[in-house]
Amino acid sequence: MQIDLKQIQDILSDCEGRNLRMNREVDAFVPIEGAHETAAVWIRGASQASIDKVRNSAALVIVAGLDFPIDAEGLEEKTFFLAANPRLAFARLVRAFHNLSREWSIHPTAQIHPEAELAEKVFVGPYAVIGKAIIGEESVIEGHCTIHDNVRIGKRVVLHHHTCVGSDGFSFEWRDDGEIEKFLHIGSCVLEDDVEAYPFVNIDRGTLGTVRVGRGTKLDHFVHVGHNCTVGKNSMITAGVVLCGGCAVGDNVWVGVHSTIKEKCVVGDGAYIGLNSLIIKDVPAKEVWVGSPAKFLRNSDD
Repeated sequence: MQIDLKQIQDILSDCEGRNLRMNREVDAFVPIEGAHETAAVWIRGASQASIDKVRNSAALVIVAGLDFPIDAEGLEEKTFFLAANPRLAFARLVRAFHNLSREWSIHPTAQIHPEAELAEKVFVGPYAVIGKAIIGEESVIEGHCTIHDNVRIGKRVVLHHHTCVGSDGFSFEWRDDGEIEKFLHIGSCVLEDDVEAYPFVNIDRGTLGTVRVGRGTKLDHFVHVGHNCTVGKNSMITAGVVLCGGCAVGDNVWVGVHSTIKEKCVVGDGAYIGLNSLIIKDVPAKEVWVGSPAKFLRNSDD
């Protein structure tokens, strides 16, 4: 598959295009070292070393920073797209190229409840199981995922292989005779637009209410979101994190690898939790906490 410079211009509409040769096409996105002529690459910085890398690369389409000296000797044949954040612009370009080749389809081995509501443009991979759920436009459900009843998934959500959404939470009561009795969960689960969950993520449903993961939040491998939890918008929950039942994580929060947030604790907007931390009390907004048990380190703006 190939895209031409007009398509790249449309995708990178906030970038400055220079030395545009509209007959050029791109068929790959690769590291700058060893790139071929029809590949697109990106470069950070404006040092002599960066200039040399661009000059010595066979790639003719370059995403670079706004300060990159495109008039340097030996760069006359190259097309540039200049961006405030070249890595972000290049990532956007790669994603758009990938989406252009995406085939929206439902694999014949997938099991889907007859009352499930799936948008017209969705992808459902092999052996996925979908209950009485709602799935929005351009969402991707990879193979072997399980989506239970009472789940609402927004637009452009990506669930990687073996993700489980809307499962029963771990909730029991001891009776007077010492036997254990289950508290059946009858609540729901909502994943808002642009959420992405990596392989083996588990997101419970609410006991009676709703577990909600906010727009744009990303959940890394083996993350567990317990019953009655809420996660805000644009937060990054990294690999192996456990959010115990009823805890709340705000917007734009970073939670480091293998951290645990205790039941009913609240982590405020913009907070940063260091790796392997144990949160046993509320974390105010825009603070950095680390350790086990975690303690305040500094303000996140410092």
